[in-house]
Amino acid sequence: MSEKEDVVVKKKNQFEPIDVTCPSCSSKITTEVTYEPGLSSWMACLVCSYLGLVLGCCLIPFLHKRFKDCVHTCPNCKQIVKRCSRLKSKK
Repeated sequence: MSEKEDVVVKKKNQFEPIDVTCPSCSSKITTEVTYEPGLSSWMACLVCSYLGLVLGCCLIPFLHKRFKDCVHTCPNCKQIVKRCSRLKSKK
């Protein structure tokens, strides 16, 4: 199977574990979710800095998962199944 194959997420909240078939190992799984700083973290940091919140407050977006991107991985083969960005447009 192709690494770039899209995984269809049927849950409204893509930032929680999902039930899918892993494109890498073809197992039916519930994904493991980790959070990584993404573009939304950096943009929130810049906004905080611009507003004068430079005494550590600008680092809050890097500490709170609400501002981070979500990475779904397979618990069996540890391959990335899907990445969900906080800034993607809603379809």
